[in-house]
Amino acid sequence: MEHRGGCGADNDSGDGSGLMTSIPWDLFNNWAKEQRIGSFDRLHTGVGMVFLPKDDDLMKEAKTVIDNSFKQEGLEVLGWRPVPVDISIVGYYAKETMPNIQQVFVRVVKEENIDDIERELYICRKLIERAVKSETWGNELYFCSLSNQTIVYKGMLRSEVLGNFYLDLKSDIYKSPFAIYHRRYSTNTSPRWPLAQPMRLLGHNGEINTIQGNLNWMQSREASLKSPVWRGRENEIRPFGNPKASDSANLDSTAELLIRSGRSAEESLMILVPEAYKNHPTLMIKYPEVVDFYNYYKGQMEAWDGPALLLFSDGKTVGACLDRNGLRPARYWRTIDNVVYVASEVGVLPMDESKVVMKGRLGPGMMISVDLTSGQVYENTEVKKQVALSNPYGKWVNENMRSLRPVNFLSATVMDNEGILRHQQAYGYSSEDVQMVIETMAAQAKEPTFCMGDDIPLAVISQRSHMLYDYFKQRFAQAREPASSYLFVLAMEAFSCLLGRVMDVEEMTSKIGCKVGTLPTTFLGLPLGAAHNSVVAWDGVEERFQKRLAMRKRQYISKWRRLTLVKSMLTSLPIYLMSLFRMSRRVCLRLEKIKRDFLWGGGSLERSEGQIWFGAMEDYKAFMGRHGWPTYAYTSWIPNFSKPLNDWEIETVECFLLKLQDNKVVDVERKDKVFSVETKSGSFFVKSLYSILEVGRVESFLTSVVRNAWVPSKGVLGDSLYSERDFVRVA
Repeated sequence: MEHRGGCGADNDSGDGSGLMTSIPWDLFNNWAKEQRIGSFDRLHTGVGMVFLPKDDDLMKEAKTVIDNSFKQEGLEVLGWRPVPVDISIVGYYAKETMPNIQQVFVRVVKEENIDDIERELYICRKLIERAVKSETWGNELYFCSLSNQTIVYKGMLRSEVLGNFYLDLKSDIYKSPFAIYHRRYSTNTSPRWPLAQPMRLLGHNGEINTIQGNLNWMQSREASLKSPVWRGRENEIRPFGNPKASDSANLDSTAELLIRSGRSAEESLMILVPEAYKNHPTLMIKYPEVVDFYNYYKGQMEAWDGPALLLFSDGKTVGACLDRNGLRPARYWRTIDNVVYVASEVGVLPMDESKVVMKGRLGPGMMISVDLTSGQVYENTEVKKQVALSNPYGKWVNENMRSLRPVNFLSATVMDNEGILRHQQAYGYSSEDVQMVIETMAAQAKEPTFCMGDDIPLAVISQRSHMLYDYFKQRFAQAREPASSYLFVLAMEAFSCLLGRVMDVEEMTSKIGCKVGTLPTTFLGLPLGAAHNSVVAWDGVEERFQKRLAMRKRQYISKWRRLTLVKSMLTSLPIYLMSLFRMSRRVCLRLEKIKRDFLWGGGSLERSEGQIWFGAMEDYKAFMGRHGWPTYAYTSWIPNFSKPLNDWEIETVECFLLKLQDNKVVDVERKDKVFSVETKSGSFFVKSLYSILEVGRVESFLTSVVRNAWVPSKGVLGDSLYSERDFVRVA
């Protein structure tokens, strides 16, 4: 399997390899007798495989912290065993970062059930990780495993030297009913000893492309985790994920959380890596209970999606599953003496073909599992049917979920061509994007495919104006896979999301003028998720909200063309929120030029067709002048980087539009004249609102709306067609 992994520049330091087995009690009991400890009680003893700091003093300090943490939890530390290794076969780079590898043996006295013992060891490990987090050597301490059932030997090693490096693996009395082997090729993270696989429960071939979203959702759920099995100790096991770790490590941590919470390994993997069940004719007809299972958990856990062949074991079962994309190979064999092999390719292990009674491959979303106690082998449908029938998922789904009727698209756009073009430019769309991507997707209901090669210059050296997002690239190495057929995508993906209960939903709906109704569960929207027995949401929220926005846009924004710019800036608030930091003068001037060229295009002063230019027009149609954008001398771009936005700055324009809704717009010579009961004259000009927002003015105007006129506003736009003292300040 060496060809499956990567090596360092020295051609000797592997990206990682490792082996997970059951605990070799015979081997450890021999060592215990030599140390005069006596034989270990297999039921109540946990074994930890630990990477400790390389420095001897720091190693002793780390062991003291670990011992104290175990004692505080009521666990007895039976001893520490230095793991015998042969460092002469380790590569140069691997040797430089090689930790001190030892095993710790602890006795769990207060628990009798295997699941409770595993849960207690899990809590202890979490407490130790939190205790060393503030230490300078904290990132040098890592538990490869801490379990009553399994143990993991791994490191920055090539596959052919793994068995020679760990001398335990050469022992004749090292016995295990199963083994999971992994050879790593690092893509998303650099090689490190802790990132070698298998992890504590999983061996992963592939990458999780949705890792950022999965981490965000797991973090958002931390506060709501409550289960009787944790006995009120939920706070002690947080956080669940680690952004600095690899995607495989985070998937392993999440699977471990689900298993330690009382689920089986098979159920946990079905939740995390579901198959494409929505358009699966066999499941829909023959196994509706499996479909109910996936429907139930869809709103509680997002799929960890990406090419993934996963081998897993919790010590009681061992198995393998493939993600719904099916883009990683997985072959299996079963022999006449009831031995099951699963590998990423044929020919990994020598075997007598005459003894093979069954062989095949795992297809997309399929699973195979072996019960290590009974020796029973369960194939895909057997595993999933057994898991799905453990609870009445169909009843829960039918009682607490319903589908929202699809709403047809609007028959016509609510914006004119000028408005559409301006919004497309504001959000970074080019004519190529619209013609080659959007139109194809809208007309053919599939993503367009192109030939390989990308000659587009990087945003930082491009002569075109770019959105802020174009300056950043994805941080993981995505495998070059052939373009998937859109028919395959339609069969694999379920294009619906769940809407569930959110906090203070009544307050939210009162603000946008919509009433609360029952739960729409399959609709294109935010996947908020909800418990099966407590769900409320909105009826017709999107439709009514869109109509209100369209009405305001037509009724008010079109009255004053100057406010179109206000609207454009409001729709770009996420960019402002991303940009609350100081910049160097060179970057400031470059962005200032981009900001000016954004409206006029090309960076050229020569007028060309399709560009906005200066010209005489009526006052109320006037647009901002090119040189009305001020640049200040203190090397920071005021509109974006001066300070975080104040709440009232964001609300000012919104409240202003709401105020206009209740007043009568007078169509006289001055188009911005509005009646108001809050001014002495009973009327005001819209332009007067701009002047009061300028720092230094002392007039009082609509004080209930603009609560503090002295706080500097976020944006400053000068109007070249007005006097030098006329400025528009936009929150």
